[in-house]
Amino acid sequence: RKHIQASGETHNFDTIEKQLTSKEEELRELHATVSAQMDVNEGLHEELSRERTFLKCAAEQKKQTIIEEYKTQEIRDSKIRKYCKGVQCCIKATNLEEEARVLAIQKR
Repeated sequence: RKHIQASGETHNFDTIEKQLTSKEEELRELHATVSAQMDVNEGLHEELSRERTFLKCAAEQKKQTIIEEYKTQEIRDSKIRKYCKGVQCCIKATNLEEEARVLAIQKR
């Protein structure tokens, strides 16, 4: 069993067996390394997914805040415009009253 001669070459089975065992061990180590790296990658993927979800949520909240601020500003601006129109009407009325008073005085 130790030696076999095939096509003029002599092979030592023990040496071949040791080489096979060594290669099998290398494959097991490589498999373990690849498996560990896949676990790391999966963890990173999950972390990125959580981060993406968080950022989407934060962006949506910011968007809603901006929309609410815009609506609030629009309401405030609308009230100011109405107030200014009212003030302008009061000024016009006061001016008309003053003109009427002046005209009444001039008629006397």
